[in-house]
Amino acid sequence: MVHGIHAGGFRKTPLQIVGFQGTLYDFSTVRFPAELSNCNKCHVNGSYALPISAKALGSTVDTRSTQATLTALRTVDVDPSNDVKITPTAAACSGCHDGAEVRTHMIRTGGASFGTSTGAGVVEKCASCHGPGKSEDVRKAHELGGSR
Repeated sequence: MVHGIHAGGFRKTPLQIVGFQGTLYDFSTVRFPAELSNCNKCHVNGSYALPISAKALGSTVDTRSTQATLTALRTVDVDPSNDVKITPTAAACSGCHDGAEVRTHMIRTGGASFGTSTGAGVVEKCASCHGPGKSEDVRKAHELGGSR
């Protein structure tokens, strides 16, 4: 989500997030106050490089929460295991790279999912091309001084 917010003015599709009590937040005009492709502005020691840590969580796009009627207790589903998520690498990269063609590439080639739950067993393969020393290394693509 942070990548998407900082790339708001760069994205092909606007990033709009529905927050607390249905409040709509539109990040369409937000611009990162530096070179967007310079991952080193926020990430240290190559921490942006693939593969992303196995402990990384995907970005929730739907909690599947519903509120009870006014006559009953209000309950909210707080179980993250049934949230609909974007897999971790796709979530980070699609913050900026949000076009339909790129999304299709992430799904077909990278094994990403834009609608999975935690237990779905989706394994992203993005590092096989975009990892350190690979043909499409993130450092090369973002002109960050080669691969590690």
